[in-house]
Amino acid sequence: MTRRPGLHRAMTALALAAASVFSLGGCTAASPSSSDATSPGTSAAEIVRVEKRSLTSVVVVDGSVVASPTFVVPAPVAGKVGYRHGITRGAAVRRGEEVARIGAKKVMAPASGEIAAVLRANGATVAAQIPLASVRYAGFGVHARIPVTDQYRLYDGAISAKVNVESGPSGLDCRIVRRTAATSGGDGVDALCLLPLEAPVVEGLVAKVGLYTGHRESVPSIPLDSVSGRAGQGVVTRVLADGGTEQVTVQLGITDGVHIEVTDGLEVGDRIFGQAPGIK
Repeated sequence: MTRRPGLHRAMTALALAAASVFSLGGCTAASPSSSDATSPGTSAAEIVRVEKRSLTSVVVVDGSVVASPTFVVPAPVAGKVGYRHGITRGAAVRRGEEVARIGAKKVMAPASGEIAAVLRANGATVAAQIPLASVRYAGFGVHARIPVTDQYRLYDGAISAKVNVESGPSGLDCRIVRRTAATSGGDGVDALCLLPLEAPVVEGLVAKVGLYTGHRESVPSIPLDSVSGRAGQGVVTRVLADGGTEQVTVQLGITDGVHIEVTDGLEVGDRIFGQAPGIK
């Protein structure tokens, strides 16, 4: 796994945080926004500038250690599936080993284990992301549930994960896979990651899982408290040169939980209220 400085700082914060409260401010590689002198009637502490920062998004959720979890190998593209010879129930597969092909596209096992089931007929036409086989992992994994309030921070999905096990090891790499019976609902969506085979854990231990979901280098950003929105689009109050104000619609990118990326609507150096519109 490539080591990313932003992710390393975030995981260091994860290891030092209390069990119920995590500070992700260490993911932001810049100093806090500076305050400016303002027009009469506004407090200097209410004004911040749009500044460039490097942002790392880490979603921290509760999890529990599970033994021999089962995960699926999904189809990466749509097409006709052809399983490799020997891919049958009970067969052993290694991480990176070919399980099937869809046209010229190889379908690889994301982790080592034993084939629990072949889920489609050989030669069947499948859609992208349809499960082709389920695999039983030989070690331990961590099952977590991502609250609905944090799902907007998954962006293009979780990229990698680190795990701190209560009364156990910390900072373990955990390979994200697709769970066989993943469910979603009003309270959240399931996630599963696989611990290294040598991880000294037992089933049932409580864990904290840090899901690394994105990174941006040197992008325009503002404090999260200054915008009335968290995903896609929001509104801020911009301070004009003559001391007046206007509400501006902005397009939003990733957030580290303290600052949020602005992809359109503001320029670096623009001044805005540090409090979101409509919040007293």
